[in-house]
Amino acid sequence: MGGALALLILLALPLVIVAETPQGAQAATRSELDNKLQSAQENMEEAERKIQEAEERRGEALQAILDLDKQVDELEGRLEIATADRDEAAAALEETGNRMDVLAQELNVKRDEVARAEADLQEAQTLLDQRVADIYKMGRTGYLEMILEAERLTELLNRFHLLSLVVRQDKELLDEIQVLRDRVDREKNELETERERLALLKGQQEEQKGELDRLVAVRRQAYDEVVQARADKQSLARKAAEDKEIWEKREQDLAVESRSIEEELRAMESQGVSAQGTGELIWPVRGRVSSSFGYRSHPISGVSKMHTGLDIAVSWGTVIKAADSGTVVFSGWRGGYGKAIMISHGNGLVSLYGHQSTLLVAKGETVSQGQEIGRVGTTGYSTGPHLHFEVRVNGSPKNPMSYL
Repeated sequence: MGGALALLILLALPLVIVAETPQGAQAATRSELDNKLQSAQENMEEAERKIQEAEERRGEALQAILDLDKQVDELEGRLEIATADRDEAAAALEETGNRMDVLAQELNVKRDEVARAEADLQEAQTLLDQRVADIYKMGRTGYLEMILEAERLTELLNRFHLLSLVVRQDKELLDEIQVLRDRVDREKNELETERERLALLKGQQEEQKGELDRLVAVRRQAYDEVVQARADKQSLARKAAEDKEIWEKREQDLAVESRSIEEELRAMESQGVSAQGTGELIWPVRGRVSSSFGYRSHPISGVSKMHTGLDIAVSWGTVIKAADSGTVVFSGWRGGYGKAIMISHGNGLVSLYGHQSTLLVAKGETVSQGQEIGRVGTTGYSTGPHLHFEVRVNGSPKNPMSYL
């Protein structure tokens, strides 16, 4: 009798364990979904903060653009003044150059006049010297013969008068030519002095123009730098607006995902048990970790945010394996994750596989560790083929490296 009773107890014991296991597994699954819903709500709050931050950045950029517009106007005015001064100096320099050209022509004319006057003077001097020499050669006898040959006193006086007149005219001609040469020479010297003055003035004007050229270059550079800064701020404003749109779209996606999780919660009320995993995870794919767990700058939006998993770079179509045995609690499109699979391994531990090209298991299926569940792709928020792998405990993302 006692042996039969013990046998009945042993037979009944597994039934108790089996009856209690689904209830515990269902509770764990509901807890996971509650945590996912909370995580989705937190993500929506984060998206709202990012939208506000993007709007603030856009407002700051627009205010900076207004300030830079004032600087552009001021620098543009300075640049115009410097350019006008430079152009005025260039015009004055050109005028001085033209005056020097005219003066050079006048100097050439004066040099020709001096040369002609010197030639005339030389010719007259030669004639006078010749006449004086002839008179000297005549000597006193010549004068005496000229007197004796004169028949009358009147003729003698006339001869003396003519001789003295010729000599006087020659002397007057020499004096006039000398005066002309002195005047032309003086004018030539004056022109030479003016040319030297203009040459000095031209040098000063060239130096002034050079300084104004440098000033224009400096102000042009300052103007260009402010214009470039304004363009950069305009780009920043556009980028902030684009970031805002991205986060608004992401907020919408997260809202949809949140409602989806809520529906899953209601549906899970009557669903079964999650299979228990081993608790030790294996790598779902073998490849290079291109982005680690933690904060990073998003490759699309450029916004710094928490990266909740590992990005493992592998080729498109690479087979993805279940990190541990468990129950598929989600298989489909999941917002920024693209095509994704979530596997519950029991005790609140869930693994997620995002950006897939092909899903090989469906929600509710039980999978074993190492089983093929999908293939790598680029769906969702992805810039290239890779697997986004997450580990969550009670909904909170954990560093997968601690479980692999």
